[in-house]
Amino acid sequence: MLIRNEIASGDLRNVIDTILNIPEGGNQKICIYLNDKESDIIVRNLIIILLATYFPNGEASEMITHFWYSSALTPHMMATMKEMLAPIVREFCKDLETPSPDFKGVIISEWDVGESDTTVRVLFPEKIWRRLLAVVEGDCPCDFEAAEKSRREINVNPASQHTRDEQDRINFLAPPSRRLTDNKFRERGIMLPFGTPAESFIVPNP
Repeated sequence: MLIRNEIASGDLRNVIDTILNIPEGGNQKICIYLNDKESDIIVRNLIIILLATYFPNGEASEMITHFWYSSALTPHMMATMKEMLAPIVREFCKDLETPSPDFKGVIISEWDVGESDTTVRVLFPEKIWRRLLAVVEGDCPCDFEAAEKSRREINVNPASQHTRDEQDRINFLAPPSRRLTDNKFRERGIMLPFGTPAESFIVPNP
């Protein structure tokens, strides 16, 4: 068995690349451990795995892209995620509502992915399960206008001179086409092809 530890997993690109490059016909089992000190990164990675699991054949690619990179989602994306994933996560979290006397604050859930031999096993403390449930239910602490104001204060008009200098250095080294698209992404915060309207992205990405 091949075992790979992603102790500070950050994002899933290395894991995805590893899985996609497994030779066809290989029969060796692979075990991948994911963890991170930031609870929001752990939650994000599990939601991406859930989206890929329950929206097969590439149907989840657009939602994963925007959940991963964009500051806002469309109402349809949020409603779909809430409809498909919230019941699953509620089932995972049912032990939180009626804990047994020997409950230690950690819940372990396991499920099989489709008809494959792949199994996902999740071990989270209570606070991360509750954070996960809040995200898939679209429980955002602020509305779109407040979230956008906060994002722009950080990405578009940063108070820190160091941040502004870093943005200028990146622009200086980038070719004009890259500079234009990078600034456009920083301006609106939505991962879309250049020139594509983003007016429908009005739900803060939780």
